[in-house]
Amino acid sequence: MTKAELKMLEKLYGAEIEAALSHQPLRSIVQTHSKAMQKLKEYGYAQEVVRLVGRPQVTVRGWELTLAGNLAYCMSCNDDSPGDSQP
Repeated sequence: MTKAELKMLEKLYGAEIEAALSHQPLRSIVQTHSKAMQKLKEYGYAQEVVRLVGRPQVTVRGWELTLAGNLAYCMSCNDDSPGDSQP
């Protein structure tokens, strides 16, 4: 995975966490025209979403993380934190 793809995966992951913590599900949608996002879609890490919100209804289009993308992001993180030394 390229740095651009990993950065976009991190952005999607952050949006998912922010949406959960703020109890605002629309915050999980990332709007971008990045070429890296197309690659993430091919890998199965991101999916396109369309939501209708409000009155009058407004269409919100963007990208969300899939379960496979969530796993891929978590597996890409290092466990080499300073306080996590193994005996």
